[in-house]
Amino acid sequence: IATVAFPKDLLANDFIQTVAVKYGTFTTEQLAISAKYDILDCNRFLYNDKNGDTWAAIKAINPNTKIFLYMAQRADDNKDHVNSIVSLRALSRWNVSRGHSMGSLYGDNPDLLLLDSKNNLIFTPPFPFSKVGDIGSERFQNYWLEATIHDLVNRPWTADGVFIDVVPFGRVQMSTTPVKYNADQWAKAQHKFINKIVVGLGKKNQKVICNTRIADQRDFDNYVILDNSFAPPYALFNEGAFAVSFGAGDVQFFLEDYWKRQVDLLSQIQNFNLAYLSHANLHEGQSGTDNWGKPVTFRDILWYCMGSYHLGKNTIANNSYWGFSESYKNAKWYDELDYIDLGPALGKYKVTTYGGKNIYWREFERGYIYVNPTKYSVSAISLPKKCKQLTHYNFKKDPATIASINTINLKGHRAAFLLKETYKETYDDDKPFPALAPPTNLRVNPQS
Repeated sequence: IATVAFPKDLLANDFIQTVAVKYGTFTTEQLAISAKYDILDCNRFLYNDKNGDTWAAIKAINPNTKIFLYMAQRADDNKDHVNSIVSLRALSRWNVSRGHSMGSLYGDNPDLLLLDSKNNLIFTPPFPFSKVGDIGSERFQNYWLEATIHDLVNRPWTADGVFIDVVPFGRVQMSTTPVKYNADQWAKAQHKFINKIVVGLGKKNQKVICNTRIADQRDFDNYVILDNSFAPPYALFNEGAFAVSFGAGDVQFFLEDYWKRQVDLLSQIQNFNLAYLSHANLHEGQSGTDNWGKPVTFRDILWYCMGSYHLGKNTIANNSYWGFSESYKNAKWYDELDYIDLGPALGKYKVTTYGGKNIYWREFERGYIYVNPTKYSVSAISLPKKCKQLTHYNFKKDPATIASINTINLKGHRAAFLLKETYKETYDDDKPFPALAPPTNLRVNPQS
């Protein structure tokens, strides 16, 4: 392993690709943290935080970071009509055209807004100002595309692409049911909208990420349909992967069958990227209670979600990203993302049943990951070979100091990362690198 002259905190490994939502101010500290991520979803007005070009400052640290600017699919009413373009987060052309060739939205094109059976405009709860557009209408697609290109392309804040929020395949997050679309028609309309926007923004060298917010089996099926379409997006964003902050308790863990569908989807998609984000109501160092009434720590949740992601990720296509968010205002980085690297996966995950409880595990070149997606604790899980179990308290240590084990215990909604005892690696003597090989993928510009 070649010796490198960069500090450890400027390195990251190839084991995981990362995504973050960053809507707060870019301080110097936040700039350094955010630049470690592969994908960033940002507000456009943040471009001015660092010497009038935050995006350039990020790419000076990490030229591989891709920055996407937030844009809602919905059509706002006149709440934003007085704001400048750099401050917008949606179409914001309710009664002002902003130079749009089709005029204003509600004033000139009210037919582009969806109505319910009582002829009421449909909005996105809990924001009554966020009216829903007729996504299946080619005229609305053209209106949305022209406005977005006008606002986000060839501007000082232009970035790598557009992050489109609230793009569900199901008719969710609506105040009432639209007359024009049943469930199947809505999904097909969403496919048309995504394909149209991907092509249109692609002509402007802009990539597209859509936040589809997986809710049910219909959503999973539509991911696969879109994967086979003529113009899939750069990525689909799942804002609630494996564990979420909403629901009962300080964190909600999903039932096993829903969790499994999220894991399996990672290996099914071939033609676009998946970006998964996990979150909870706990912060680093805190403890609380999950939706099953069981005690849980922040690190338990972090490792469970990280392990779940690695169970399913497509290591051949390498087309997925994962992140954990404590707050959309500021990005956080966890040392686990730098240090833990079990190498390439050796096949897909397997399932072993203990007393009727399924334990999912996957072998990697340097170790194993085990995940218990049930609420029940499972003891004496046999390992294929002797391993050293990594924890938040030892993963930076010399593996020789970690005891070897043949079995593990896994509480409900927990993950275990294990290093094979027989795995040998040459370490850089200048770096106290623990259980795993030092990262070789520099995420810094050597000239920075």
